[in-house]
Amino acid sequence: GDLGDYVRLEDESKEPLALRDGDVYLSKSSQLVLGIKPGDTAHVQDSSLNVAKVKVSDISLNYLGNTLYMTQSTYERAFGRSARLNGILALLKGSSADQIAFTNRLKSDGWITLSSTAEHWENYEANFTIINSVVVLVTFMAACLSFVVVFTLSNTNISERERELATIKVLGFRRGEVHHYVNKETLILTAIGAALGVPLGGALAESFTYILQMPSLYFDVEVEPLSYVLSVLLAFAFTFIVNLATNRTLNKIDMVGALKSAE
Repeated sequence: GDLGDYVRLEDESKEPLALRDGDVYLSKSSQLVLGIKPGDTAHVQDSSLNVAKVKVSDISLNYLGNTLYMTQSTYERAFGRSARLNGILALLKGSSADQIAFTNRLKSDGWITLSSTAEHWENYEANFTIINSVVVLVTFMAACLSFVVVFTLSNTNISERERELATIKVLGFRRGEVHHYVNKETLILTAIGAALGVPLGGALAESFTYILQMPSLYFDVEVEPLSYVLSVLLAFAFTFIVNLATNRTLNKIDMVGALKSAE
């Protein structure tokens, strides 16, 4: 049957790839390991240790495994001999559990080697559950750190400017005006931090996932715009909570005592 009925091939821009005669597609994980680009010539070795040169037409976004795709006629022209088919790619019906049980029964015969994508998927899903837990923990710790930093900066700012704030209150500024006078600086600092943190955070995430790349696994880094929006909103939410807490400190400033201590 047609390969498209079994494998969905996509290029790096996630556009569909159609495997035609003469095309050679290399999986993304292999491309990262070997450093091969579309248009480069690659040396290919089959199971019989025969070596041939092929020109890579494009890169396929395979997330699992290292694969080189070509048609049978392309293989035969490259190696100069008839292809000896030694494997079967089959689509099984039923649930993942049924498919895994069926492949395990076939493996028990001992004369056949099988690889189940359903089993691979379950294994990777279990591993990524642990990674997701770590991500949640890191996100929570980062949120706590953000809250502590903003709270400390706000309290330090108020402590160092207590005489100035007392003078403002003596001059007749209302509570809301005093709050706005101090809190707007915290909001501006939060906006600057978000403007710098969003692009730097995206670059840092890409660098981390590049370091974590494994030869048989490709991490496709794709952060939804909503994630950036939520992170910025979360930062401003923490700032708003801190401002509510520091407003009580502003209300408790002793105008007479602050001015006397300065004298």
